[in-house]
Amino acid sequence: MNEDKFPGHKFLPYILITPSIAVIIIFLIGPFIQSVYTSFFVSTTFGTNTIFVGLRNYIRLFSSPDYLNSAVVTFKFAAFVIIVGLSIALAIAQLLNQKIRGVGFYQVALIWTYAISPTIAGVIWASMFAPSTGLIPYIISKISGGYTLNWMTNGQLALFIVAAAATWKMLGYNIIFFLAGLQNVPDEFLEAAQIDGANPWKSFWRITSPAFPDYQLFIIC
Repeated sequence: MNEDKFPGHKFLPYILITPSIAVIIIFLIGPFIQSVYTSFFVSTTFGTNTIFVGLRNYIRLFSSPDYLNSAVVTFKFAAFVIIVGLSIALAIAQLLNQKIRGVGFYQVALIWTYAISPTIAGVIWASMFAPSTGLIPYIISKISGGYTLNWMTNGQLALFIVAAAATWKMLGYNIIFFLAGLQNVPDEFLEAAQIDGANPWKSFWRITSPAFPDYQLFIIC
């Protein structure tokens, strides 16, 4: 940590980050360690007695078809949210970083999705895709000539809709981080690249993309 930014306050940076570190240790690292420790035991229904069983719980877990299927579904969900969500957020952030009229309004309008609580977001998407009363099934029915879109009876469709809802919910959060990185790229670099004949795609990969710190992409993911 650069102490030159806090002259005369040598320990102030460490004091400022202490609450965040304490929250991470108490609510993330501590429970994780406890979960790993208890995974080597079995207990009675009320937890009055525990017996050490070593790796038996893990052997049963990874030999269960239900668990393996849930792991595959989780991987598909995470891959969709990360790859599709970050790609869309980066594209939108790139557009918001342009000098256009009313860009402030567009920034607020696209970031507000993150301000909605997960419960409200779930209600919105459940209402839109309700098989009998939802707007999306109604539109698809009119376009396709009577096809009924019912995600409650289709596992793959349900996974896609839930992943799309999660992507939409985190879209504003990802846009904020990408937009912050894009705005740190000096305009002089981009103008020099344009003069040298670099197209927008090459300028993005050679100048804009390296401006994103690794920790920023880690936080977004």
